[in-house]
Formats: sequence, C-alpha cells, structure tokens
Amino acid sequence: NKKIKNQPNIAMNHPLTSAKLPQPNSEERYTYHRYDKFTSGLQAMLPSLPSNHPCRLLLSKGKNKAAQLSPHTVTLLEIKDNNSSTNDDDDDEDRLIVKYPKGSTYNVRLKNILPITQENNLIIVSPETTDYRRLCIVHTPQNHAFIEIGCDFALTVGNVNTCKKLGIDKSPTSLEIARQKFPSCQFEEIDVLTESKEKLIGILQDNDMTDCSQLVVAIDINGNRELDAVIACLTRVLDIWHPRIVIIKSRTLYSVLLENGI
Repeated sequence: NKKIKNQPNIAMNHPLTSAKLPQPNSEERYTYHRYDKFTSGLQAMLPSLPSNHPCRLLLSKGKNKAAQLSPHTVTLLEIKDNNSSTNDDDDDEDRLIVKYPKGSTYNVRLKNILPITQENNLIIVSPETTDYRRLCIVHTPQNHAFIEIGCDFALTVGNVNTCKKLGIDKSPTSLEIARQKFPSCQFEEIDVLTESKEKLIGILQDNDMTDCSQLVVAIDINGNRELDAVIACLTRVLDIWHPRIVIIKSRTLYSVLLENGI
C-alpha cells in the first residue's frame, strides 16, 4: 500500500471508534475504507474480474513524472500471455488486454489499471487532495450523478465526467470563480451543516438526482477541518441523501480508520 508521508497521528485521543462511525438512520449499512487499501484491493482482483468490467488507466508521462488518468473508460478483455507479448518494452509483468471505446485494444500492466467499483454503500476516505480527486473521477460512472460538498473552485466536480454534477460551497467568492472556470456545472451556495432537510431534499429534486442508487457524493470541507464537522456533514448526507458512494477528503477521519484497523 502507498505510504502517507508525514501523516500526523491526530486521531489517537479522539473518542470516535469504528463502532461509532456514522450510519444512516435506516436499516442500510455502509462500509468504511481507506483509499489506499480499497484501491489495492480492487487491483488485486483484476485477474478474476469478468470481461467488460469498466476501468480507468494510469498513463505514464515519463520518468520521474506522476502518472495521469486516461480520459476514457476502458473495459477488460482477458489476461495476456507474456510469452506472446508484442510490446516493444516486453517484460515479465502481468498484463491485461483492455478495450477502448472505439474498439482498439492494448496490453496494459496490472499496476496501471484502476477497476471501477461496482459495490454499493461505500464510504472511501483519503487524506490527500490528489488521491481524493482521482477517487471521484474513477468511481463516478457517466450515468451517475455527482455532488461535491466544499467544492471551492470546482477543480474536482468540474473534472468528473458525468452529465449530472453539482458543486456546493458556502463561499460566494469561491463559487463565482468556479462558475467562470466551469460554466457547464451547476452550483449551490449553502451550508450543508445548517441547511434544512427540506432544502437538501429539494436540491436532489431540482437537479434530477433523486435516484440515490446512482448518486456519488464527495465531501471536502477544508480537508483538515475538525473531525466533528466532517462527521456531522457525513451524517446528514447519509440520513437525507442515501448515496451509493461517499468519498471524503479528511486527514483526521483517515487517521481514525487507521487507528481502528479499517
């Protein structure tokens, strides 16, 4: 698993335990995941995933440069036999054959394939912005709706590839910039922690997002904000919106999961 550099152990004295992590006020139950463990678990399943499973690819930008996400969703075809490789950089690494939307195929190293999760009722937590944004882009299918709470300048919601997306922030200054950068996105200036339940339900209705089985919600309320505020926001999201997936950027909550062996 990827190591988190200089990650402060800020959850040790916080009373929140795995037994007290928020769940909706219904019979539904969500599972909590650290982003690195979740991603590596999906990649470990690659050889056993069925054909046509959707994935995103990591594209190399050269030595010592961070890999970038491919702009397209690809689908799995089959495990490739390395003995018959036709790649110029033939090696002993396992590969899978993937299919691009226009029909072309390519042999890709397993480590560069990011399967798109098909599971429901997930809460995935990342301590860092880069990984948080990647999670949002990878695990929001094009036929889903996406809402980001604490969207700031919309650098996350603006780059999620779906036709229904909404950025929420309580800062009018941030939203003014966000609208200039991403004019095709919808935005709401509200505070989710204090807004009425009726208003939050109305947001889904107004934006044609009432099918919660196809809703992904991301929460980034300043990343290092007090854990109580993050938990309060998550609790409202679970109780009112019941999304399929929640993706959270929070160092404090990530540390809580780490301390509880999650």
